Formats: sequence, structure tokens, C-alpha cells
Amino acid sequence: MRNSLVIALLRLGDLVQSFPAISDLSRAADGGEVALMVQQDLVPIARMHPGVTQVIPFDGDTLLNATRAKGEWSRQGLTYVNELCDLVDELNPDLIVNLTHTAFSANLCSIIKAEEVRGRSLAKDGGTQLNGDWTRYFFTLMSSRSSNPVNLVDLFREIAGVNKGPYDKPVIPPDASRFAAQILQPLADKPIIVLGIGSNHPLRSWDSNLWRTTVELLLNNSECSVIVIGSAGDREASNIVSDGWGERCLNICGETDLVQLAAVIDRCDLFIGHDTGPMHIAAMLDKPCLGIYLAMASAWETAPYRNGAVSIEPNVDCHPCSEQGDCTDPICHQAISPFSIADIALNMLNGVVPDQRDDCTMRVSRQKDGGRLRLEGSIKASDQNRLIWFDLIDVVLERNNRFPKPVQCTAIWRHELTQLKSEVLQLVHKMIGGLQIPYNNRSNDFHDPLAVEIPALIARYPGLRLLFDLYRLDTICHETQGIEVRIENIVKAQEKLLRRIANLQKISEQGRVSMLDTSIQTADGFNASKSEIT
Repeated sequence: MRNSLVIALLRLGDLVQSFPAISDLSRAADGGEVALMVQQDLVPIARMHPGVTQVIPFDGDTLLNATRAKGEWSRQGLTYVNELCDLVDELNPDLIVNLTHTAFSANLCSIIKAEEVRGRSLAKDGGTQLNGDWTRYFFTLMSSRSSNPVNLVDLFREIAGVNKGPYDKPVIPPDASRFAAQILQPLADKPIIVLGIGSNHPLRSWDSNLWRTTVELLLNNSECSVIVIGSAGDREASNIVSDGWGERCLNICGETDLVQLAAVIDRCDLFIGHDTGPMHIAAMLDKPCLGIYLAMASAWETAPYRNGAVSIEPNVDCHPCSEQGDCTDPICHQAISPFSIADIALNMLNGVVPDQRDDCTMRVSRQKDGGRLRLEGSIKASDQNRLIWFDLIDVVLERNNRFPKPVQCTAIWRHELTQLKSEVLQLVHKMIGGLQIPYNNRSNDFHDPLAVEIPALIARYPGLRLLFDLYRLDTICHETQGIEVRIENIVKAQEKLLRRIANLQKISEQGRVSMLDTSIQTADGFNASKSEIT
């Protein structure tokens, strides 16, 4: 029996995508409790997870207002943190799983007493500590995003560190179900499509006129009804989408709370929308999903976590763009046609997925044998590194060095790995030479030659960038630890890097497959049966 505390001070979509990890922890608790700490406004959604025994609300605004300008705690702030810790102490957690990457969440982990922390925490000297290889991998995504093939849900599950299994559907409260039944009563006996037209960034949002054309195509070519959802801030755009269609297009933007919105989604036959909280709620409710991924949104990272869900991306070289949101010419918005979205949606209502489209990249979510979610469908040039790393990530993290099936690897990597190993060894020997200096004469501003050369290595071996980013995180050391501890940490990281290169070389040299034998399917692979899609 083990009590666990999950810290998930995240946005709606991220919180919902943590639900399968919470199911895994609940199952592993074997009668113990699982508490979930979330932002105050997301408490009702957190309570919908049947495996959560306690929800601990977190009021970030109160905490922010209770700190002084220099970051020092005021009396009000200390009182609030003490009250928060008292709630946690009642749980007496053996395990803390921190799914929040912020420095504050790491500080919080250091305040709460627990035998083990997974995710980000503080080291004894006050520096950052990234517990576990999957946590370090998670932090590489800030720079190695273009190589990441692992869905965020699976990343959360790996950080949680327990056996994966079936995950729970959110439980809709009875009063919310009654609300949804009443509001949808005019649409009874017709297929219902929910359109989630909003997003958390303007660049992620499809133009309202394109949504309106999509609605026109859906209503004119089927007997379905459409519900437009979003926040109060989406009301103006939603009016453009819905006006003139009468009861067949119901606009409820800004008229529901989050739980009522989940209840409405639970009664739909198909959800179409951006990479947002409502779409991930639909996936967790096991509803067919059609996700539209624009600007910085990437299906590889946040495709709906449901077998048969479809993700659409624009066929433009710059997608996905920078997370900075500084694009001034979002050509990806016009690159996807309402005719394609409507046709795909109507085929999904009938339980099949159509052939590929020229104007967009279409992929289907698949989770086989309890493994990680992978995407099947079109291959973009930028996908090649992701495809390779999908099968090799366990080798890099030293979780699996044997493969029951072929592993994707390009022929050029064989030469690159050989060259890289030679260069890394030279840099390691250079450091060893520097360590021959007598201890008393050794400088406290010691520099790792390998770390210094990493920018140049990334330039020469861009496909292998993940190795370098992991190395950087493996070498995290704090000045207070002293020169000897810092050197020891660097040596261990160098050994790990060389071991990872050697493991990749073994697979590369075996010549298992080339990219021509990729496991991601082409358009011909979309001849799926109704049972596979629905």
C-alpha cells in the first residue's frame, strides 16, 4: 500500500493528459490513496478522475500576491504554504510525482516530506534535481523538440514510473449530465459533432470563416447537428461560425463551466478542434477526435490519446513553428481546406478514414499492446528523426537493448556514430589530461571540454542532438558541491554518453532496416475497418 501525491499545476489540456498516469498510480497504490494538487479553477475537472481520492486546490494568484518583490515570503505567503502543507501531511505521501516543470513546484517538493520524488525537485544544496532519465528527457524537449516522437500522455506515464495499464474515463457528475441532456434535447436522434474553435494562442486558431465553411459542408452533406463550444472570449468568432443555421448549429460558447462542457462532449459522436483541453477531454471520454494542429502545435507531442483519433497538420515546411509565437505570416492556416476537414469528419462519422489529402498531413493515433501511442499515416521530411527515435528512445535511456522487431535506422547514422564516438573520446582524453594536474593546483573554474564543444557537435550531427541535450542534463552540478563532486558527475555523464553511442552503434551495425521499411503507414494503410476507427 502506497500513498501518492501528484503535483499537476498545469493548464486544462495538460491536466487531462495526466489522467492515464494517475490511473497507473492508483492501480499501483494497491489500496493506498492518490491525491492530486491542481490549480483552483481546475478542481472540478480533477475530481472527475475516479482514481483520485483527494484533490488539493492550489491558488497561484494568492501565492503570487503573498510574495515580496525580491521573491521573499510575506507572512501571508508563509501562512498559505503552511496550510497547503498541512493538507498534504494528512495524506502522508510515500511518493510525490511532480508533473510540473516549474522551479516553484520543485521548491514545493522540498517542503513536503516523502520517501521518494519523481520529476523535478531540489537537491540538498538547493539546486535543481531531475529525478529519473524520463524527467531529464522531458526537459530536453525545450531544445530537442523536433526529434521528439513521444506523446505527452506517455511522457507523464513514464515519469510516474509505474506499470501502465487501462486508464479510467472521467466520471461525469449527474447534475452536469442532466444539464447536457436538456441543452441537447433539440438535437435528439441526430449525430452530433462538437466544434472546439478556441485555443490558448491566436496562431493556433483556424480562421472563423474557414470554420463556417466547414459547418456549411457538414450540414449540407449529412443529417448531423453541430455544437460550437469555446470560452466567452470566443463568442464573436463563434457567432460567425453558427449564425443562420437555426437549431442544427447550437452555439454554447461561454455558457458552460468546465464540467458541463465535459458532459456535452460526452454526448457527441465526433469532436473536431484544436490542440486544447476540450479535445483532450473528448479523447479521455473515448470520443472520436479530429484534431487540427496549427502553428506551434504538433500532433507528435499532443495527438488525441485514443485509438483511431485523426490528427491534421498543414503541409508547410515551417510547421511546427517556434513556441515563442512570433510568426507574422501564418501560412499554415490557409494550407488546410475546409473541404478536407468536412470530408474526413463525415467519413469518421461512418467509421472509416478516407485517403490522404494533398493539402494536409493526416495521421491516425494507434496504441498497440499497451505500448506508447504512435502515429500512422503520411510521412513529412521533418518526421524522419522522430521515426528513428521512437524505436531508439528506450535504447538511449537504457531501458531496452534487445528488440523483437526491426529498428528504424538510416545508413548515414552508422558513419555519424563512429565519427561522434571518436570525437567524444578525444574530448574525454583531453579532460583526463587536465585532471593530471595536482589537486592543490587545480582550478575551481574547471570546464568540461565536451560541454564546451556541444554547440559544434550539434551543428555537425543535428540528428543526434538528443544525445547532447541529455548529456547536458546529466552533468547538472551546483557550485556548492565542490570541484571533486562536479568532476565525478561529469565523468559519470561521459561514461553514460559513450555507452549510449555504443548501444546505438550495435543496432546500426546490425543493419536491421532502412527508412524504406518504415513502420509508419502510407495512404494505402488507411483502409481501416469501422471497428478500428470507432
